[in-house]
Amino acid sequence: MKVTFIGLGQMGKGMAANILKGGFEIIVWNRKDECYANVEEIVAQGAKTTETLGESVEGADVVALSLTSDAAVRAVVAEMYDNLKPGAIVIDHSTASPKLAKELAEKLAAAGVFFLDAPVSGGAGGALQGTLAIMIGGKKEAFEKALPVLKTMGTNVVYMGPTGSGHVTKLINQMLTGVNQAIVCEAMLIGEKAGLNLQELLNVLVNAWGNSRMLERSVPEYIIPKKYESAACLELMAKDFSLASQMAEDLGYKIPLTELGRHYYQSAKDQGYGKMDHCYIIELMKEENKLK
Repeated sequence: MKVTFIGLGQMGKGMAANILKGGFEIIVWNRKDECYANVEEIVAQGAKTTETLGESVEGADVVALSLTSDAAVRAVVAEMYDNLKPGAIVIDHSTASPKLAKELAEKLAAAGVFFLDAPVSGGAGGALQGTLAIMIGGKKEAFEKALPVLKTMGTNVVYMGPTGSGHVTKLINQMLTGVNQAIVCEAMLIGEKAGLNLQELLNVLVNAWGNSRMLERSVPEYIIPKKYESAACLELMAKDFSLASQMAEDLGYKIPLTELGRHYYQSAKDQGYGKMDHCYIIELMKEENKLK
């Protein structure tokens, strides 16, 4: 199969490289100039690129997207729509809304093109190593046809159901991740305020029921050293929480704990800290409590 990969950011770079390593002919393309070095790097490994987005998808059997917002996904699909061949499969690896997935699936079906919503989890490291979790919604026949490509990028590739199911699964994952991150930050502040050594506290908690991936990740790497530069920037978590809130509203359900977590991520983003790791919200909690 011929593959086109659009969006060579932190995640897309590793994902495209693994498709190439999997033996597929691949064209890479990026919308933003700041990521062009990533395009050049993948091209140096054997991929190809084109001048325009339309050219990049001509003749492609699979077109994979890794973008940052609903608006970006919608714009890219609109721009490449006339160049897609009937029978092609568009796979959206972005974290986007279930509503958008249904909209695009219907639009592409009119041109004889399949659509899979297939967001990923595992971070830039997982993208580079090909160990991502990939959660997929859409037509089962399209999923089965695209599976060889998907398996080059992830070790946990799961078909979740009809269109939108992948994005619902990812947003649930983000709810769990973001709310857990918030309570980890709050718990560490209580420990610090009470005079505990945070490293010793961590050593106890990782072997107790309070353990979690966010505890194991964030406390030693970011919270203890107070260094918050990271690819997992909180502006994306704020965006994902907004999508989760909209999803819950569409379902007629209230999610108060998620909304409380959303407050911290959105506040940090609004104050200009959007590029910091998402556990930077601990600094906002300190400010609320007037802690140095």
